[in-house]
Amino acid sequence: MPHSCSPRVALVTCTEYPALLPEDAGILPLLHSRGIDAQFAVWTDPSIDWASFDVVVAIGVWGYYKQHHRFLQWLSDMERNRIPLWNSPSLIRWNSDKRYLCDLATRGVRIVPTVVVEAGLSVRLTEVLTAYEWDFAVIKPALSACAYRTFRAERATADTHQAELDVILESSSALIQPFFPEIRTAGEWTFCYYDGVLSHTLLKMPAAQDYRVQRRYGGIAELRQAPPWLLEQAHSVLDALPEQPAYARIDGVCRARDFYLMEAELIEPSWFFELDPYAMIRYADLLETLIHRSPAPTTARQPETSANQPRSGTR
Repeated sequence: MPHSCSPRVALVTCTEYPALLPEDAGILPLLHSRGIDAQFAVWTDPSIDWASFDVVVAIGVWGYYKQHHRFLQWLSDMERNRIPLWNSPSLIRWNSDKRYLCDLATRGVRIVPTVVVEAGLSVRLTEVLTAYEWDFAVIKPALSACAYRTFRAERATADTHQAELDVILESSSALIQPFFPEIRTAGEWTFCYYDGVLSHTLLKMPAAQDYRVQRRYGGIAELRQAPPWLLEQAHSVLDALPEQPAYARIDGVCRARDFYLMEAELIEPSWFFELDPYAMIRYADLLETLIHRSPAPTTARQPETSANQPRSGTR
């Protein structure tokens, strides 16, 4: 067990999973075994003295997008009080709105073509899909995670999904993207980085007749070795980020030998610790290095908003 003079680390969680999921919870005793005074801390708990920690890591703030304004205020408080939060408050803020994808496209990253419809606007889904000649599309809120309020629509029957889009636009911008069938045939690649170094790589596949790779929808994941050309393209996404993250998960799909970014997870990604017995050790190594590091810079730009313009960078 850690001593009273041990470095203190807050593993920030949420009210629904205050001690993380079972496959992730082992990080706490692992840190204790290294003499680190680590504890779980729910980000909405007003009794937490964040300034008492040497390192604060947003490992499990799942569901933050449902309280986005409150979450942004928490980030501002951490920033104002110079709390050593990782990733930095500015980078987390930037990443919390999926319009960051358009920002990355302007920096040369190849993303799945994306139409952004701003919150409060009214747009006919049928007209968008017709204008861009997309037979199938995936629609999601800009403020979301884990396929929250995400749906797939066919151009021929898009009117039957109009109400779903309208609900999204009541409280969030919406992203409309063409459906890539490769997600079903070739899967989604995931690259996990700690301090800019690749830790492990996975390939995720959706359940039959589905398109979502998350486990809650029947998706499966397994460790895979990615070819050098794919590793290079995935790592180039890190180079395009507004600042160097302490940790990052890069998700995307391949068409031939072109990698298309779907998500850059910089807040609370799942690391699939249960698939790689050494991944949690490497993550603990990262947290140890952060104890001795100055707080991250706070200069990340906010996502650019270019409503109704598809972006598909060519990095």
